[in-house]
Amino acid sequence: MARIQINYPGMGNSAMDLYIPQYGDSAIHNGMTEEMFYSRKFPVLWLLHAEGENGSSWFRYSLLEEYAAQLNIAVVCPAIENSFGINVKRGDPWESFLAGSLRKVVYSMLPISDRREDNFIAGISMGGYAAIRLALKYPELFEAAGSLNGIVELDENLLSYWWNQTQLEYVFGSVDEMRDEDYKLEKLASAAQVKPEIYLNCIRENRQYMYNKKLFDYLEKEKYMVSFDEMDSGSTDLNSRNMQLKKWLTFVSELKR
Repeated sequence: MARIQINYPGMGNSAMDLYIPQYGDSAIHNGMTEEMFYSRKFPVLWLLHAEGENGSSWFRYSLLEEYAAQLNIAVVCPAIENSFGINVKRGDPWESFLAGSLRKVVYSMLPISDRREDNFIAGISMGGYAAIRLALKYPELFEAAGSLNGIVELDENLLSYWWNQTQLEYVFGSVDEMRDEDYKLEKLASAAQVKPEIYLNCIRENRQYMYNKKLFDYLEKEKYMVSFDEMDSGSTDLNSRNMQLKKWLTFVSELKR
């Protein structure tokens, strides 16, 4: 794992953690020499963290590197604070950063493909919402999006479990503004001219389970290629996270075949 600091105007230093496939770690060489392996550009997973975490959380709390090495896929985990991946009303423009500046920096610095069919985005909890929203709003950028226990319904009563009123107003401006259609996944899905494939995975005991199921039903009605996996709670949060991550990466590997 490498950690890179990006100086983003108006946002100070934004950290991202990343993984780039290594020839010695790879389980899939497909007959390539080491020179051939490093001469290509890798597909990439943009992986977003949960509330209260940062870009390193995926590497600290899961077997991400092991799973990514098996697929020869690069992983970029930017720190996005508790922003839901939107342009925060009283803070920083994270949506513009994720959909624009960050991608340009990564493509210019690293052996990562900028082709839509090689770009995937996913996240957990708050990051799950951000991933699905970005893929629906900018479908020309991502082949597929995944949400793991995603907060897919922005309901102030549900969100009060994690955020107080002051925190929500910092991000969205007000409760009324949080209901803006630009934040509603169903509205964005209806408007999208290109349909990314969508993967939803939610633990049955999760507070957002019924809303994930509702979103799945809606996306099916809108003729999206969408998959929904539901799980029982694992023995630990880490076990559940690893199981969900592996299922998502299996979904990605099947798309790449």
